[in-house]
Amino acid sequence: MSYTGWWLFSGFRSDPALHAVIETVNSDRIVRAVLGDHVEITSLASSSVTSDTATGTHASYVARVKGSKAEGTLAITLDTVAGHTHVTSLVLTGPDGSTYDLTTSQPTPPPGSI
Repeated sequence: MSYTGWWLFSGFRSDPALHAVIETVNSDRIVRAVLGDHVEITSLASSSVTSDTATGTHASYVARVKGSKAEGTLAITLDTVAGHTHVTSLVLTGPDGSTYDLTTSQPTPPPGSI
C-alpha cells in the first residue's frame, strides 16, 4: 500500500511514457488554450497496469495536471509492445468540466450544457 501511495504522488515522475505524454500535451494547441503553458502532472488520481508476455503492457492513468492558467485532469491510456509505446487515448477535462479528446482533437461540451 505504501508503494502505491508513493507511485501516485511522486513515483510516476520517473515514468518515461508519462514524460512523452507531457511533451505531447505541451505542444497541443487545445491544451494550451485550456490550461496555459508549462503543463505538468501534479499527481495521479489512479493508475492501472497490466502486462502479458504475448500482448505487451496496457496502462491507464488519470492524472491531475496544472498549467500556467488552470488545472484539470488527463485520462491516459497507453499500450507498449516490443518496447514501443503508443498512446491509445488521451482525454483532457478542463476546469469547467469540458472534455477534449486529444487523440482526435474533438471538444465536447461540459455536463449539463445545451
